[in-house]
Amino acid sequence: MSTTIPLGGLSTEEAKKRLREQPPHKQQHTKTTLSIVWSNVFSPFTLINFLLIATLVGLYFYWNDTKLLLDCVGIVLVVFANTTIAIVQEIRARSIVEKARLLQQHIFTVIRDGKQQQIPAQEVVVGDIVQIQRGEGIPIDGIVRYSTGLEIDESLITGESDVITKSFNDTITSGSICVAGVGFVECTTSHNDSYAQKLTQIAQSYSVTTTPLQRKINLIFELSFVIALLIVAVEIVVHFVSQQPFTIDFVRRTATVVLTLIPEGIVFFSTVTFAIAVVKAQKLGVIIQKLSSIESLAGIDVLCFDKTGTLTEANVTFTEANSVNEHPTLPVEIIREYAYHSTEKSSLIVALLHDNYKPKYTKINEIPFSSERKYSALELRDSEGNTQTIYVGAIEVLAPFCNDKTVFDALSNTPKRSLLLCLSPNSINNQETPANLIPEYILHFEEQIKYDVIPTLDLCKKMGIKTVVISGDSAQYIQSIVERLHIHTDLPVVEGTSIELTDSIPNSTVYARMKPDQKATVIQNFQKNGRVAMVGDGVNDVPAMKQADLSIAMNAGSSITREISDIILQNNSFETVPKLFAMGRNIIATCLVLTQLYLVKNFIVVFFDVFSFLLTIPFPFTPRRSGLLGLLTTAIPAYFFSVYNKSETTTKEFFVRIWSILLPASIIGSAGGFAVGVYGQLYLHASNEQLSMLILAVLVFTMTFLFQFLASFQNHTSKKSLLLSAILITFFGTLIFTPKGIWGLTLLQSFYEITVLPFLFLPVIAITSVGISLLIFGVIRITLSIQKQTISLNY
Repeated sequence: MSTTIPLGGLSTEEAKKRLREQPPHKQQHTKTTLSIVWSNVFSPFTLINFLLIATLVGLYFYWNDTKLLLDCVGIVLVVFANTTIAIVQEIRARSIVEKARLLQQHIFTVIRDGKQQQIPAQEVVVGDIVQIQRGEGIPIDGIVRYSTGLEIDESLITGESDVITKSFNDTITSGSICVAGVGFVECTTSHNDSYAQKLTQIAQSYSVTTTPLQRKINLIFELSFVIALLIVAVEIVVHFVSQQPFTIDFVRRTATVVLTLIPEGIVFFSTVTFAIAVVKAQKLGVIIQKLSSIESLAGIDVLCFDKTGTLTEANVTFTEANSVNEHPTLPVEIIREYAYHSTEKSSLIVALLHDNYKPKYTKINEIPFSSERKYSALELRDSEGNTQTIYVGAIEVLAPFCNDKTVFDALSNTPKRSLLLCLSPNSINNQETPANLIPEYILHFEEQIKYDVIPTLDLCKKMGIKTVVISGDSAQYIQSIVERLHIHTDLPVVEGTSIELTDSIPNSTVYARMKPDQKATVIQNFQKNGRVAMVGDGVNDVPAMKQADLSIAMNAGSSITREISDIILQNNSFETVPKLFAMGRNIIATCLVLTQLYLVKNFIVVFFDVFSFLLTIPFPFTPRRSGLLGLLTTAIPAYFFSVYNKSETTTKEFFVRIWSILLPASIIGSAGGFAVGVYGQLYLHASNEQLSMLILAVLVFTMTFLFQFLASFQNHTSKKSLLLSAILITFFGTLIFTPKGIWGLTLLQSFYEITVLPFLFLPVIAITSVGISLLIFGVIRITLSIQKQTISLNY
């Protein structure tokens, strides 16, 4: 039913003219293409790399050695490839997010040419009359021109949670939320100049946030860079004190250490992994509004949700109306009159309506429903001038105001979803609570539980996530729903009517008759011991969603819940939630493996750099060889994990799990490399170049086996990981054992400074690599076994 308002509003032509004169700013929720390119091209990694390139180019002109120039080419190729892929993936993810936002564009009702029209919020102009109703965020600054119990929550602006009643000529501020009633507001500022838009621009200009995982990766980068500088400084000082000449080999060795210790691959593939997650989320029917929320999915300990629209279908069915008195004062048709004239058009009210119902009463006054009051009231007048005041609300809320309370002893314990309809002898007075109400009818409704809820709750339980129902319905009804869902708990139901916000709310699985602020307090209570997600769809869920570490909105819910949420479920399916949690945990598991692979390779290079001073074994790495090692043992496997990883874990004990792989693999791998170098020197009589290739081959093969070992931990399909490992080993084996002469292969051998080895070295490489790998695997198994007894690790 449309509301008839004595306001004409602007004409369509005048509105178009004003919009042309002052068009809205294009809202940029995500980075522009230019900013994406800029941030990737001028990242700390590329700047350090280009500084190193500039140094090598300068030394090339000093020494005129083409090795330095080719090293620069190798560095440029790696930087260009990483930067290009990162830019493409980020733009792709940005495109998906922006397309999703277009689907979520806020639509508002305005009065133009004396009729109601729906337009995007950005097209509202000064002078427009905008309709505001319950559950909507207010897009404009303006003056109330018509109000039917309009109540506004300005907590998003002021921080105060008190609800403010707005009447004729009261001012209203954009960014507020309508929690009750209906109002028509004349816009007094353009969209560009609205209060909320200015706050948004300030927030976008100055707000820089990083996720816990990003902070961990940044810490790794900072530590690695400091270590690289210290090593280079020490080596330069040693050379200076010992009066050794600064040769090309020393410069290239130093450049190799710096390049290796800059873990740009970790950051690069972490970015790729997050971009892939956006694509996966789109396939699940999910809109990711904040990219940081992807990581938050992995650390959720408690999942809280409302009942209606989440556990049950949004539509309800009106089943029956039971008369409280033997001879009711009001005819049963009054139920339809109430539904027809009520401002609130919730699923319950819609269920009471008949199609094409013709009213017999006229509305005089109204107290609209709000989640805080949990009741509404209408004052109606019939054709003969008689007035009736009707209250409808929760049984236990209205019962204390009734003249006969004994009749509710049995009815208040009903396991059905019910409302009480009462007659009041008094006119509506918004300043007073109801009194001397006469109970007339108990209205019963039926809800259908969603087909996917029970298996979804079971899946959350298997993931170790506690599920909590927070509802405004009665304890008896919620308890009946919980039993139907097979949720068994020894904890009592906590009722909002029996607690205060200042109390320490007891832990439970079910919370009933909770007001919006109480929902937020429940969330806050659980946050003392972990991270909490809130799934909601109504304006009464807004405080809880704001309080939660992760907010998830149903697409069919109110516009304000979609606006403030981190994630929107486009398909309104609750079964998507654990899939999202699994996706978040999968990302953490992927980033964990990537970090382990990169750091093992980096530590091995550092160990060789430090201890090659103490031994006669040559340093086997150059900038280009290090790049080849990184390509075969970290970059390609990292991409494999980003695409195919199916395992899940959380950010808990992130560094502990890194060290559990890093220390055994890097120490044993380095020791094995030195051992094979000594063996080659003593028994194979290999030259320095052959020794370098021998050590490099053992490390490549060992790191490939380590990749296969981690793949088995991550429950990958063995055929895929084994095939990739076989391809990598075959490719490198072909490089080091194929005589030069094949044009393309020779070009690669020359560029990566490959010295071809005789087949006599193959058994040594194979036996040593297998032996080192088995030793690494054995030590890691023992380490993980010890850790599993002390901390919970999800390998």
